[in-house]
Amino acid sequence: MIEINLLPPEHRPVERTPMPRLLTILVGVLLTMFGVVFWSWLFFIRIPDAVTQRNESKEKERALKRQADEVIALEQEIKLFQQREETLRKLYKTRVRWTRVLDRIAEARKTGGEVVITALEIKKGTSGGRGRRGPPSRVLDVKGFVPSYASDPVAAQLSRPYYAFVKALQADKKWQEIFDGDPEYKVIKMNYFSKSGSDSKKKDMPKAGLEFNVAFTFKSNDPAPKPRARPKTSVAKKQ
Repeated sequence: MIEINLLPPEHRPVERTPMPRLLTILVGVLLTMFGVVFWSWLFFIRIPDAVTQRNESKEKERALKRQADEVIALEQEIKLFQQREETLRKLYKTRVRWTRVLDRIAEARKTGGEVVITALEIKKGTSGGRGRRGPPSRVLDVKGFVPSYASDPVAAQLSRPYYAFVKALQADKKWQEIFDGDPEYKVIKMNYFSKSGSDSKKKDMPKAGLEFNVAFTFKSNDPAPKPRARPKTSVAKKQ
């Protein structure tokens, strides 16, 4: 059934929007405005700020990476200089003042008789030197002989200049600054020289000689290890 209102418009009742529909429209409008404001804030403010921060972070990262590379290069350079310094220090510690050594040997040769030096050689010694503990040491290996011009030499007589030569070196204070400990007597033997031709007629040529080989230990520049302390043992008293 269809109802028709025949009243004039001014006398007709006003039709109003239902409350639920009105609330729905208002909520939709508010959400739309909030969405527009949020999108504008996100697109015009937040995103540019994030892009700027990202670019700044990347620039800082590149700067820090450059600094890290510079630090690594400096560390390698410092390490290289430290290795060179350590090498120079070792060379300085292990240097041999040959002038002082040769002067001491020349002075010691004048004490007890004629002593001829044939060879001087630096060799590796035992750990810490003879009778000591510590790092491997170096020794000065001295070879030579005491000449004899007699036809029948006596080894005991020829050994006197040799021992006098060694003791003179040991007593020398400048020698003590370079070498430490007692010398190591390696070889002592009599050797007869064979003469041929014109050399056999010369009276000033030695007919025999007492060959010797003695080693002196260089002082170590590294400190010797400290001996371990023995643990104290307590004896309980009997009650």
